[in-house]
Amino acid sequence: MDKNKKPDLKKPEYILQLEAVFGPPSQSGFGTAVFSEIVEKSEPLKKSAMKIYKYFVGETWDRFGQKAWLSGWKQVYSREGGTEHDIVAELDGIEDPDASLSVPMILGVNDPDFGKFAL
Repeated sequence: MDKNKKPDLKKPEYILQLEAVFGPPSQSGFGTAVFSEIVEKSEPLKKSAMKIYKYFVGETWDRFGQKAWLSGWKQVYSREGGTEHDIVAELDGIEDPDASLSVPMILGVNDPDFGKFAL
């Protein structure tokens, strides 16, 4: 086996479907993008999400500063353990007024039916 050859890491179909609706990973800082990363169960979700968010906003993180980018950063929902997973219903149930404005974008503005299917 060639040590220099990288393993074929094909994305799972569900990631490809999400990317079709929301876009692949980017550093645009605006709009939507899908990021996929395997993390240890012991790693706090907030830490992993913050790392991806910082990557997403790219060089503007330093230009505008952490304070500007984190001014609206807050947890608006937490799934209770042992409950049935229904991400579409959970998104529709977000009560935070600011966060709820983003729900239509998360559900897929261009094709809401496919967005809900992909989620």
